[in-house]
Amino acid sequence: MTNDKKRIVILFPYPWFPQAPTILGLYDYLKGKAEVKILTLYNPKRGSILDNPDFIYLNQYKTRQKEWFEVKRSYFAYQLLKLKRIIWRRAEKKYKILNTDWLLYGHAIKKYLKQFPADEIIAVDPAPAFLCQRWGKSYHFLSTELQTERLMEMKDLDIASIRSVIIQNEQRFNLLTIEGVKQLNHVFYIQNAPVFKMPEKRTVPSNRLIFAGGLWDGFGFKHCLALIRKYKKYTLTLKGTPLSDIEACKQEYAEEIKEGRLVIDTAYASKKDFDELLQEHSIGFSFYDTGHPEIAKSKEHYLTAPSGKMFTYFGLGIPVIGSFGLKEIDSFEAGITLQDFSLDSLNAAIETILADYSTYSANALKASSFYSFDKMVKPFADFILD
Repeated sequence: MTNDKKRIVILFPYPWFPQAPTILGLYDYLKGKAEVKILTLYNPKRGSILDNPDFIYLNQYKTRQKEWFEVKRSYFAYQLLKLKRIIWRRAEKKYKILNTDWLLYGHAIKKYLKQFPADEIIAVDPAPAFLCQRWGKSYHFLSTELQTERLMEMKDLDIASIRSVIIQNEQRFNLLTIEGVKQLNHVFYIQNAPVFKMPEKRTVPSNRLIFAGGLWDGFGFKHCLALIRKYKKYTLTLKGTPLSDIEACKQEYAEEIKEGRLVIDTAYASKKDFDELLQEHSIGFSFYDTGHPEIAKSKEHYLTAPSGKMFTYFGLGIPVIGSFGLKEIDSFEAGITLQDFSLDSLNAAIETILADYSTYSANALKASSFYSFDKMVKPFADFILD
């Protein structure tokens, strides 16, 4: 009996794979209907590796000698590329997306695709899409990052190679810079949200607050630290990957930690453990600090697609305090959006939510049901599996 399942390969070019719910959701939804492999990167500083034979970590080598050889080979290939750019101007456009890493991983991807010929390729963002074009392979373009540099890179993508586009919403689709993309027949909107399942345990109103996800200055977690310093009635948990100097924060807020009003937990947690931790809290933060230079440089990227943690909060009935303009919060009244994150504004938002907690919590669940991943992914899955 022959195996007639389609072979699907997802190319995810970032080291935060364990924190990529859309990619993991695609895998879970498609794996029973197709053979699915994910080619990605691993960075021990960004979270635990997910142990699954279908997850291929391109930068994981069997020996240190093999790693040394591959890195050196990539370095010399990049020097050759720089020389080629100088003497052959056409190469500047042809190769400008590929840095040293992608010369290395491009070779590894090409080698793997020979061993596991894919019927369908899902390329996440421009770098792997560009590789597919070089090799004459069509692909489905899954857009997650719309920073200024990603938009510049997209201008070199050829719409003729793209079978479909997967993106979070229409607003972000309209920002894409791929020539001719507006004439594409197959566009699918999939939010960075989990599958909705009514939680067995409901959250209750309390002064316990949580900031989950990347602990980076641009995500504004330091506003939350300042909040609990001024308003001692609140407790705060920071749960996520440290992307800023978290040790300095521990020293600065040693008193709050000693008092038990601040918990900083940077260990990777399974979904079950993470959900259980979230349910011990009443309000979640999910915002961007538009005053941060990196956020300001690509404001549209951040303000048109909320972090996946916001949808995780929703799914547990946790109201959210987020950035002004996040319609996912406002349209369902599932929390409060703020134009500024002054301590008084944050405190007022918390008090407003706690004054009518059951309504805000119920609205968060309604939002989660509306954006449930299984509903949003089905049209694309039907298309790719046909």
